[in-house]
Amino acid sequence: MKSKYTLFCLTFLISILFCGSAYADFKPPAYTDIKGSFAEDSINKLVEKGIITGVNSQEFCPNNNLNRYDFTVLIAKTLGIQPIFPTAATFSDLPSGTLETGYVEALFKLGMIKGIDKNHFGVNEPVLRQDAAVLIQRTMAEEIDVPSLSGRYADSGQIASYAIKGVDFVSWKGWMNGSENNFYPLRPITRAEAAVLAYRLLIIRTGQASTAFEHISSDLVQLETESECQLEQRGSKKALNFSTTYGLDNQALFSVTPSGSIVSGKESGTGLITVNSGSNYYSVTTKVSAPKANNTVQNSVYKDFAAELANKSTYTVTQTEPDPVHSQVEKNSYPGPPEGITSSSDTWTGFLRQKSRDITVDLKKICSISYISMEFNRNETMGIYLPDYMQCSASPDGISWYKLGYAYRNSDLPAGTKEQNVTLTLVLPAANFRYVRVSFPVELWVFARHLSIRGDEAAVDPVILAHSDSANKNVSSSPYIKVPGSKNILLIYTGDKSKKADWTAGDFIPVVAYMDENRRIKGSMFDTMLFLPYSFEITCTKESWNAYLEDLFNPVKQLNALNLAVGQINQITGQQEKEKVILSLPYPSVDQQDFGQLDKNEPSLSFSETQLGKEQAEKNRFAAVQWYYNKLMEKWQQADFKNLELIGIYWYEESVDYHNIKSETALVQKTARLVQDNKLKFFWIPYYGAIGFEDWKKFGFDYAFIQPSFYNSEQLPIERMDKAAELARKYNMGIEIEFDDEILNGDYFNDLLHKQLDKAHQLGLDDSKTTRAFYMGLRAIVTCSRSNQPQARATYDLLYKWLNGNY
Repeated sequence: MKSKYTLFCLTFLISILFCGSAYADFKPPAYTDIKGSFAEDSINKLVEKGIITGVNSQEFCPNNNLNRYDFTVLIAKTLGIQPIFPTAATFSDLPSGTLETGYVEALFKLGMIKGIDKNHFGVNEPVLRQDAAVLIQRTMAEEIDVPSLSGRYADSGQIASYAIKGVDFVSWKGWMNGSENNFYPLRPITRAEAAVLAYRLLIIRTGQASTAFEHISSDLVQLETESECQLEQRGSKKALNFSTTYGLDNQALFSVTPSGSIVSGKESGTGLITVNSGSNYYSVTTKVSAPKANNTVQNSVYKDFAAELANKSTYTVTQTEPDPVHSQVEKNSYPGPPEGITSSSDTWTGFLRQKSRDITVDLKKICSISYISMEFNRNETMGIYLPDYMQCSASPDGISWYKLGYAYRNSDLPAGTKEQNVTLTLVLPAANFRYVRVSFPVELWVFARHLSIRGDEAAVDPVILAHSDSANKNVSSSPYIKVPGSKNILLIYTGDKSKKADWTAGDFIPVVAYMDENRRIKGSMFDTMLFLPYSFEITCTKESWNAYLEDLFNPVKQLNALNLAVGQINQITGQQEKEKVILSLPYPSVDQQDFGQLDKNEPSLSFSETQLGKEQAEKNRFAAVQWYYNKLMEKWQQADFKNLELIGIYWYEESVDYHNIKSETALVQKTARLVQDNKLKFFWIPYYGAIGFEDWKKFGFDYAFIQPSFYNSEQLPIERMDKAAELARKYNMGIEIEFDDEILNGDYFNDLLHKQLDKAHQLGLDDSKTTRAFYMGLRAIVTCSRSNQPQARATYDLLYKWLNGNY
């Protein structure tokens, strides 16, 4: 319950969310007849991707033969080839109007398959092993130069002449080897064999997707208004190149055709194009300027797509890290337009934290799609920020998902409080899908509207895309964090001018050692003390930082008092224990323009990025941190505490707001190196949903703990503790248990503490292998230990049991 979280709660005054009709993510079945099969792993991997299914919900029938129709569909989906639906069917025996037929038509259009005769595909004919080898070899045409394996198989004479290269290829790759020195070219391929082949092909295809562009360095294009130029083609020279899509952040300046032509409008300015292919993308900064002469290109403006497809759709919104409190705030504050986010209503739909959003749209039928866009709002005075990107994926069936690409926004948007709307757009070659998923990050508030999906021309040529990540992302079961030698960390606030935050040796004894009702030492409480400034007193000035430092090393309180208390406890118990200590670094706020002089010959430092720019602000901020850190280490060395061990440094600011403070990431990373160069660990306790909490390792922290913020007056559901624990496991963090002196003033807060301890016990947070942090306000535990009130004393005893795993 630190003050910064209270301020964060005030932002709950703004928000929105709309949920459309239900959409169920595909849940892979578990087949009962593949256990122990050589193809078990391949089958499971393909099922997870939605590439293959069983003959029913329980059976895969791995030993059954696979016909030409199903094998062709399997290979098309593995390769990422999207279906097409020509007006007239190519073969008379293809089932009409089915998605599977669309895959067959696509492979035929690419020249990868043929029929058994001019009019028949041979839908129900079995796939011979030699024919499967031919199709696989064609998909890997860039690797055609393989050694001849003539004479390898005793039955090589049975291999048809058209299949020799295919058999050589799959044998050379080790994908099909036969048995007993025979390839069995005329034997039908089984479903298990086909699954192994497809999975090996998928692995290769995944690698190709990651190298779809020969290089991904950023580019710059300059053109005049009302003109046209062609983007560089960077696609690899491999067979079956992935299709290219284009993300835009400023349609007023330019559009991009599916073939990669930039067509500028009448306005001048700078925008960003994101070029996507496979799993790769790169950015093209596009500058449009007024023409130097009257040399406009006639009829160059790329036409708009007439048919809106999303207005009769349904959709669902899902969060990456769901939180019931944030979701409830969204629903209660701004429910958005009744028609939903796909309507033409100008009402904004808002999203609060919870990592990111996936909006999954069901168009109700297969549609040809060429264009996806959504408008976002920026109003920083209201805490509303633009997402860095919009990411799109799509699926013909809701099971197999494919990457369409990103539309990144220009990061150099003007600073300040002016409200701004930005439309992010993705342009792609016409492709057939029923489901579209639009995803974007949400760090604080994101406002969005006018989700549009359009296209008016039938997809003629097959589009080729990389597989998207699984829609069902399981939460990591990583353990909670463990700080070696530290089990229970207690936050100690000092520096209050009213002396409320003064700690004596007598105050420290009952939080270091457990004292029974007769004031006898019977056990241990907290083995680590984290000292941090009392937030209402310390300000961002050299004078204030220095005053806090002097108070911290006062000879009769704070650190010296702790050292004395531990010495007294050791004398009583006959042990020689050292209490571990973590000290804090105050935060150099970018709002400060007059911190003070670090040297009498230099001016007072300013930390303002607006005033100085990013580089100088970063330099000044780090100079102040380094000055304080050096003084802190100097005083620690001089103090020479016999009963204390310094193990780390704590970063006081509870978020890393790299979104708004350009120098923030570099400052934290430099500070981490400063601390770690001195053989100390770097600690952090971000508030729940803080910007950057999931990237704590990237910033250089060694250990981080989440504040669940369950203990407050807002009556949050106990599920908040579940969610905090889930995040802690996912990102390998710890949890902070929270309470304060309010537990002495009535049942409500005392009950909250008990609920919190109960849930934390259920979640395994009191395990001996887990380190946890504790916020107790100023001195709640001390008061409980001394209290004559049965409830207060019982709380102290209960906490002792919890800390020691005896709850």
